[in-house]
Amino acid sequence: MPDQTPDRTVTYCLIDGFAEIFRSFYAIRRPLYSPMTGEPTQAVLVFAQSLLKLLTTVKPDYIVVALDPFGKTFRDELYEQYEPATSTPPPAETGSVGEGSIPGDSEPSTSTTVGEPPPIPGYKGTRRETPDSLTQQIPRILELLQLFQIPVIECPGMEADDVIATLTERILHHPEPRKLHVRIVSPDKDLEQLIVDGDRRVTLYNISTGVETNADAVIAKRGVTPAQIVDFLALTGDVVDNIPGVPGIGARTASKLLQRYGSVEGIRNSLPDIEVRWRDRLQDNLRVQIPLSRRLITLERNADIHFDLEDARVKEPLKQGLDSFFETLGFSRLRQQIQQTGHDE
Repeated sequence: MPDQTPDRTVTYCLIDGFAEIFRSFYAIRRPLYSPMTGEPTQAVLVFAQSLLKLLTTVKPDYIVVALDPFGKTFRDELYEQYEPATSTPPPAETGSVGEGSIPGDSEPSTSTTVGEPPPIPGYKGTRRETPDSLTQQIPRILELLQLFQIPVIECPGMEADDVIATLTERILHHPEPRKLHVRIVSPDKDLEQLIVDGDRRVTLYNISTGVETNADAVIAKRGVTPAQIVDFLALTGDVVDNIPGVPGIGARTASKLLQRYGSVEGIRNSLPDIEVRWRDRLQDNLRVQIPLSRRLITLERNADIHFDLEDARVKEPLKQGLDSFFETLGFSRLRQQIQQTGHDE
């Protein structure tokens, strides 16, 4: 259980559920199976190990898991409005670097060519399908969360990231003044936009490595601030989510443009000063594609979520149920660990 010392920092852990489930599945290269039921177990095992590590090392006061809902979200509907431009990008120029240019930057783009539709229709259409062996383990992971008494939140039409963004906003504006720390447990770069510049209250946390990402880490890694992440991803696109970027604009170009002009709007207002090979590509996409990409990337911070944060307060795990659960799946070490922690309610 978390420390109850007065005036200490109150810690909230918001877990990106499916991101952690996928990470857990691929953390072990060979499949594992229950000796009693024969069902696949490697994702359940790693997920359970991660939860125990989180509860015993971070010792959060509040913990909740956000899941993507089944069915379409508002981003799927937005994506259907995408109408690719009909122009083609100018050839890359060589020779001297003109005023406003980005020297030494000619990385290949991962975006689609102007005039072509996305490579696979549909928002997140480029993602590989969920393996059957992982699908079989999801009900077990949900059962595991029940035994840990950790609430799970889904919001129709919204993604897990939107749930996390909304909860983060509520926590930061909690009416009761308190020192707090929101640890968002996810590797998703979209969530970096929730980190507040100059404010260490919100960080991204990697369970497997223990690495914490704050504003300084975002700047060091991407060359932009968390407040610029949406514009950065709108320029570069996102292959994982099949979000179109600007053809020919990669991470280095995007970061240098944003360092110089501050935002997409600043770039729009400074087009005459930008080297022609970038200017034409930007101009072709500033009307439709970049605004659409920005909307797809921007997280909803006021989703209609009916959830009392007090329901996320950490509770003792149900030891007897977990002992039976771990025995069935053949997790002998986890059985020993859970027997040494807390008490059953």
